[in-house]
Amino acid sequence: MKKINVSVLVIALAMATTACNNAAEGTHNEAGHEMHEHEGHEHSGDMEHHEADTETTMAKTSLDAAMVTSITTDYLAVKDALVNDDAEGAKAAAAKMQSVLTGTEDELCKKLLFDAEHISGTTEIGHQRDHFEVLTKNVVALNTQVKTGQDLYIQHCPMAFDGKGADWVSNSKDVFNPYFGEKMLKCGRVQKKI
Repeated sequence: MKKINVSVLVIALAMATTACNNAAEGTHNEAGHEMHEHEGHEHSGDMEHHEADTETTMAKTSLDAAMVTSITTDYLAVKDALVNDDAEGAKAAAAKMQSVLTGTEDELCKKLLFDAEHISGTTEIGHQRDHFEVLTKNVVALNTQVKTGQDLYIQHCPMAFDGKGADWVSNSKDVFNPYFGEKMLKCGRVQKKI
């Protein structure tokens, strides 16, 4: 009986890995995410509005390259912590990003701040990963508008969020998945260089 259970587990893992590596690029509908309460953070219409706003309009930024580099460095630290399933590390990195963003009147920074506050306000890694997805969209917008000379790559996991897929930004072509961490570390592909 144990041999059958192990065989089923191995086959299921192989199928998931194959599906991850071969899945076609899809569109991502953020509004389809479930809303949850995590450690005092309630996702209600405010979060849905935030996600829809991110989806429909690209906020503009007036930041210089040095500030964008600083924000991106903090973002990459959040990403690395999530890759390592380190909720405390993600919380600390997001708190650092939050301190840089707090008090700015920049439209795009306000969007980044919303998600940095949520990530730094919890150690529930699922909640952090939900906000990391939207944080990523705004980091992409920031680095698209302001060129810093950094080599940055948009990477995509088609399996994230129950097969809806999600992106992240990396400073390496090597894929390390922040949405699954150790569970599916290499699930994903490089989509393009920013």
